[in-house]
Amino acid sequence: MIPSDPLVKTLVALRGNLYAHRNAKNVALELKIEEQFPLTYAEVETLVNRAVQIANRYSALFRRSHWSTQIMGHDDYQQVLQSVRENVVRREAQIDEEIAKVERRAGL
Repeated sequence: MIPSDPLVKTLVALRGNLYAHRNAKNVALELKIEEQFPLTYAEVETLVNRAVQIANRYSALFRRSHWSTQIMGHDDYQQVLQSVRENVVRREAQIDEEIAKVERRAGL
């Protein structure tokens, strides 16, 4: 069966002639299969997202785990950076307050 979706068709061609198998004819003719059937990063991402959707659809049917393309806590660094920013602001306020106290004592 030949896939009707152009992205899937490209992926199948690459899989069958470059990644999973080496086509002897293509090797002998020094064909650049990856140039004949190029996939961009965006297209690969689209294919991966489709695969995850399909896996999750069947996982739900059989009451299995759901899959994600991101690891847990992938954005934890944002909370760490926010905490650092808040501490910097708080510390700068303390320093400003200490400078003001010293200036008041010195009569400046």
